[in-house]
Amino acid sequence: MLEEKLEYKAELVDGKPVLCCKFGNDKDWNNITNLRYDVEKLTFISLDNKKFTFSNCSNELKDLTFAIMFGCVCSEVIYKDQILWSYWVSPFCGYPIKLLFNLKNNTLALSFKQNKLIPLNINCYNSTNSDISGESINSVNTVNDMIDGIFEIENGFVEMIDKDGCVNTVETSLGLAWRREPDEPFPVSVIYQGNNRVIIVSRNQFITCTFNGVQWSRNTTKTL
Repeated sequence: MLEEKLEYKAELVDGKPVLCCKFGNDKDWNNITNLRYDVEKLTFISLDNKKFTFSNCSNELKDLTFAIMFGCVCSEVIYKDQILWSYWVSPFCGYPIKLLFNLKNNTLALSFKQNKLIPLNINCYNSTNSDISGESINSVNTVNDMIDGIFEIENGFVEMIDKDGCVNTVETSLGLAWRREPDEPFPVSVIYQGNNRVIIVSRNQFITCTFNGVQWSRNTTKTL
């Protein structure tokens, strides 16, 4: 079969991954890097909302996988103008350690502590609020730009909180879901998963609030 004769090889040229393939031993290698994601179009956002790129990180090519090791806390990943992942939307694994680019399969994934992997989907976030500068979330620079923005996720929606906002309570149709304790940080986003599950996200933790039919309970998970 043709697929069985297809060979791949990768190398670093000026710090960037280059992928080549050929059909059979007697054929020439063809550069197919232009058919893959362009690492120069990846942008990362630090916890203090500063942008950095793969050239600011330690990189490694192992077989056909290009790894970008984050030297600081990465809170968001963007490709071109598409937001691929944000801690404020998906804090459940904490902050990623590195990004893995499978050159052969042309796939991106984030690696977290305890060997957890999250595949990245280029079309995962969709805005539902027409008041956000009239643009979708995939058109803005970062999720942090979504001040008071509301947008859909697969199983609910996320509300971004004004950077100067001091939210102390969150309510649903089932009553008061969360009240901030005196020593707790103010949230940056709130994730609603139906009426009976709310996640309060701050820089160093997220609090999962669940309604059991009688009352709300809460569980705190540290991320820093």
